[in-house]
Amino acid sequence: MGDDPKPNPHHDVSGALHDASNALTVLLGWISEARAKNIPEEQREHALAVIERQARIARSIARRAIGAETAAAEGSADGGINDVLESLSALGQKRRVVFEKRTLPKGTVPRVADFGQVLTNLCLNALAFTPDGTIISVTAHAEPHAVIVLVQDEGDGIPQSRVEDIWSGETTRSGGAGVGLRYARSLAQGAGGDLSLMQTPAGEKGACFRMEWPRTDRVPKAPMSFSGSAILAARQILLVEDDDDVIELVETALTAKGAEISVARKTAEVEKALAALATAPTAYDCAVVDLSPLGADPTLLLSRLVDAGLPLVLITGNVDGVPELRGDVRVVRKPFEVKELVEALTVLLQVSRR
Repeated sequence: MGDDPKPNPHHDVSGALHDASNALTVLLGWISEARAKNIPEEQREHALAVIERQARIARSIARRAIGAETAAAEGSADGGINDVLESLSALGQKRRVVFEKRTLPKGTVPRVADFGQVLTNLCLNALAFTPDGTIISVTAHAEPHAVIVLVQDEGDGIPQSRVEDIWSGETTRSGGAGVGLRYARSLAQGAGGDLSLMQTPAGEKGACFRMEWPRTDRVPKAPMSFSGSAILAARQILLVEDDDDVIELVETALTAKGAEISVARKTAEVEKALAALATAPTAYDCAVVDLSPLGADPTLLLSRLVDAGLPLVLITGNVDGVPELRGDVRVVRKPFEVKELVEALTVLLQVSRR
């Protein structure tokens, strides 16, 4: 008999609840920022944007924990680090703790959401143990096949006698559950990386954790299991959609297959896309269009997209209400599976003259 498959770390409910709690802790910190009196409107909008991002992170963690898997997305390591440290800055300010970036690495990492979860765990753990008014340093660099991130605080450090305990769930933190580091390590190892405790350099304080995450821009990618992946590579796709959840799903799924996505949320943005097509007929290879952003009668805008020579995939919950259009058009009924959308795009792009 073969080896049993490794358990999916995302289905560790206690770990997922811990990380969802982390996201909500960050969210609550920014709510107080957004409620502050007499702050500039752009500062309030920034706080609300961070709150929205953290709410989406918590939702995604919870959905994966109950088996509603989402596509694994890639992203830049420096962008992932910036997002985490920006999100934690409000909590740091309350204790006069500065998250200091010492370097930012180049490189693309898989499962960028997990990358952010693990880094958030490390930074919140450092924040819990470092004294007020100190610095938490985040030092990162890119090696040929991995991104390395070091997170060091200025607390009392971890005695050698407790090194193994921190990975087994034991904690000395008041109110801590001992879940964070154990779960963070399982996420890192599940992505092909690792998490370890480094020896603090002589003369320095605190604990230093080393996070290793594989790069996807320097190692061969595993073959895609679906035949449409090759035909979507480098394709420019216009997505007409006003539902944030659908946008996130489609962007994640199609960019993972190499496509580049431009989003139009309302008719004015569709008009801009049409203007772009008028000056550069190959600006887009295909459009994925939800009928709802186009108003009560979407026929005119759809006809103009078809007249511009653009193949269309229409996504709608009411297939009986789809207008008759000439040209290359396919319909995908909501709610849809990602595979259905990719199949429709593959067929259109194979027969299209583009």
